[in-house]
Amino acid sequence: MGGVQRTTLLQFVSDLVAQAESVLLNLGVDPSKARQAGMEIAFRLCEQYAKTYMYVPTPNSLVQALRNHAIALEYDQDGPGGVARRTRDRIDQIAAIHDITVQQVYNVLSLQESLQAAETKHASGVLPGFERPSVRA
Repeated sequence: MGGVQRTTLLQFVSDLVAQAESVLLNLGVDPSKARQAGMEIAFRLCEQYAKTYMYVPTPNSLVQALRNHAIALEYDQDGPGGVARRTRDRIDQIAAIHDITVQQVYNVLSLQESLQAAETKHASGVLPGFERPSVRA
């Protein structure tokens, strides 16, 4: 790892500890315990994601991803007024709730479905393009 990468990583971990500590202090946690908890959180995340590369999204991208996830969950639930899940009426409700167009809801649902399919393939250990061919009788 180059010097710039190492400096950025150390700064990221240091900032992670400071942010966790700040949140815990705002919640009334004892300062020494807040610092200790921040360091423990940073250590656990480093352990969990050791030797991986990841993209850190902008706050707007993160908010949008969380909204998209919420939309997918809402679509699978009945809506207010007895509107059935997975219907055009439910899509209209979701669009109104999130102040987006019906087409945007369809786009979000399509994207979420694609992401879920990719995660399922990844979890099954099948690499894209290496699916087992179907056997014809």
